[in-house]
Amino acid sequence: MFQLIASDFDGTIYHHGRISQEDRDAVAAWRAAGRHFGIVTGRGVTFPAMMQELDVDCDFYLCCNGAVLMDADGNILRENQISAQVFERLEQAFRDKPGAYNYSITAQQTAFHQYNGQMPTQQDAIDFVAELNACFGDDITAYANGININIVARGESKALGVVHALEHFSLPEQAAAVVGDELNDLPMIEHFNGWAMANARPEVLAATSRMCRSIADLVEQLFAHN
Repeated sequence: MFQLIASDFDGTIYHHGRISQEDRDAVAAWRAAGRHFGIVTGRGVTFPAMMQELDVDCDFYLCCNGAVLMDADGNILRENQISAQVFERLEQAFRDKPGAYNYSITAQQTAFHQYNGQMPTQQDAIDFVAELNACFGDDITAYANGININIVARGESKALGVVHALEHFSLPEQAAAVVGDELNDLPMIEHFNGWAMANARPEVLAATSRMCRSIADLVEQLFAHN
């Protein structure tokens, strides 16, 4: 029986600056049935405040592509960081990369959960991610997320984050329903045989036979399954 939904944020439950009322009601119904709902995102550790502003209650948050697990109140339960030295080397790599912009500046960081940057196009991001994983793969794992590049400590992923969330709630892996739309969602979708959004990237749609149009659609499917 599915007991926990781990949903990507941007492009999955969050569209055009809002969460639909249909999805809000579905999350509330899922939680009212005694089940868990959380967001797994590439956004940073301040993300729970955004969900509070959106007035959607969660039971957990997985931020920085799974490198940080937080409880319903935003308290960190588990984290893994990149070393400051590797963070500095990544900054230099982005400085040297033509087209890279909005990348993390080491001097502005007090914690090193995730290095972030952007490239002009999705394909540029995919190509640079391959370079970064080849050059820094002993220390980090890089993900393309649209035009964004998210870099976490080696081995961290949304899949591993969901594993830690399940352990926190003393649930087996079969209890998790995961859903997303981008390349950084692939590890968890493949690991948990999860759902792809109908508008997901082709690579994501090709990774699973399960698809949904919205979180409300997913919740309806899960209630019917259970």
